[in-house]
Amino acid sequence: MSLPMLQVALDNQTMDSAYETTRLIAEEVDIIEVGTILCVGEGVRAGS
Repeated sequence: MSLPMLQVALDNQTMDSAYETTRLIAEEVDIIEVGTILCVGEGVRAGS
């Protein structure tokens, strides 16, 4: 049986905050995705 994957949605309000969160959790998380709040706040920039 394989271990479940850990996925986190970044619902930060700014890209700077999202980058900091990503830096802190990257080693422990399998999938990091752009959450709705970040996407609305930063637009296409958040997905690139």
